[in-house]
Amino acid sequence: MMIISLAFLLPSTVYGTAMFIGAGLAWAWNKNSPKSYAIFGSAVAAGFMAGEGIGGVINAALTVMGVDFDRIGTSVLCPGDKC
Repeated sequence: MMIISLAFLLPSTVYGTAMFIGAGLAWAWNKNSPKSYAIFGSAVAAGFMAGEGIGGVINAALTVMGVDFDRIGTSVLCPGDKC
C-alpha cells in the first residue's frame, strides 16, 4: 500500500498506471494459476523493478552523452504530436 500511495503523490500518472496494470496482471495470474504465481510471482515482479532501474540508468547515461529524445527523437507515434 505504501507504493500505491507513493504513486498517487507523484506528479506524473505513468508510475501509477504502470502499478495499476501490474497489479491487475498479478491478480489475473494468481486467479488463473495460483501455484505458478506462488513460485514465480515475486521473481517476475523483482525482475520488472530491476529492469526499470536499469532502463533509468541507461536513459540517464544517454542523456549525459547527448543522445536523448529531445535532440534526436521523433514524435511519429505520439498522439497529436504532443510528446
